[in-house]
Parts: sequence; structure tokens; C-alpha cells
Amino acid sequence: SQFDGPVTFNGPVRFNNKLVITDEFNVFGKVKFTAQDDVDNFTACQGPLSGALAITGGVSIGKKLQVRDQVKICSTNTEALSVNGGVGIGGVLAVTGDSTFTGIIGANGGLHVPDGKSITLGDLDTTIDGVYYKGDLELIHDGTNSIIRDMGAGDLYLQSGGRVIIGNWTNLQQGLVYNEGADVALYHAGEQRLETTSD
Repeated sequence: SQFDGPVTFNGPVRFNNKLVITDEFNVFGKVKFTAQDDVDNFTACQGPLSGALAITGGVSIGKKLQVRDQVKICSTNTEALSVNGGVGIGGVLAVTGDSTFTGIIGANGGLHVPDGKSITLGDLDTTIDGVYYKGDLELIHDGTNSIIRDMGAGDLYLQSGGRVIIGNWTNLQQGLVYNEGADVALYHAGEQRLETTSD
């Protein structure tokens, strides 16, 4: 059937084959798609679009989009998903590839990086003795040791407006204490052994 003008359906409508819309399609109520996804194509990011709703063009959403299952973007375009406003995620956001953020990232619930993975800063990109290094400054926990590694051309600074303290993780035993504008104290087993003076 072909409709050349406005059409109103007051009850359920079922399409046993394709529905092609060449202009606007306005829905003022709810639309439900119940077709089954092709799980293999979804997982491998290949094959034809065969889900309950397949869109080959753009999508504009003026209000909320609620997804009860998975959303996967298979495009290699760096702007495959572009969001000009905020994004609220109530569950887990899993990213398996590289991601670029041009603004500030706020982690109100904390930031966790698993063993063997690092946080890198800077633009260093090199391989030394067969080991690949990314970033001028690297923070990493290798499963046993915690490492702050500076690989840039400059120096590594520890700066504070008050004190700089090096001690055990509970801070019950201090090893070295720098007091701004005053002394530097050296400790052994929590007992002060050496202190600088202005003389």
C-alpha cells in the first residue's frame, strides 16, 4: 500500500514486510520493536544490520533514549558517537579501544586502574630495550610494586604548599619530612635522626 497523505491508525498496526519512510515519521506515543537481534553479527561487528531497528542514516533524539540491553558502535570514524551535552551512566561503561576526551573528566566515584595497567601523562611514544613506553610520566601497579616513572627530558618534582612526607602507607612511620620554608627531617623506624638547620 502507498499513502500519499496523512494517515491515522487508531489501533494496532502490523507490518509483515518492510516499512519504508521517505519523509518525517512522527510518533506521539510509544513504539516497540520486538524482533530478535542477530547475536553473531552484533558481537563481531560484521554482516548486515538485522536488529529490531536498523538505521543506516542519522538519528536525532530530542529527549531521553532508554536502552535495556547493549549498544555497540562498530564505526571506525573518530566521531562515530558525538555528544554535545552531558551523558549520565547509571551502570558500567566498558571501553575496549582508545578514547579521546578533549574536556575535563570528573570521576565522582573514584577511578580504578587494574594491575599491570598504567595512567600516563605526556606525549612520549617510544620503545627502549624492547619495552614500549607511552607518556612522559607513568603511574602503574604491576601486581606487587607501585611505580611512579618519569621518562621525560625534564625533572620530577614533588611540590607542596605545606609539607612533603615520605612514609609508610598508614603514615604512622615517616621516613622523610620536608617542611616548607623550614627544616628537612630524616627518620629511622619512626624516630627522627637528622634535621637540617639554617646554619
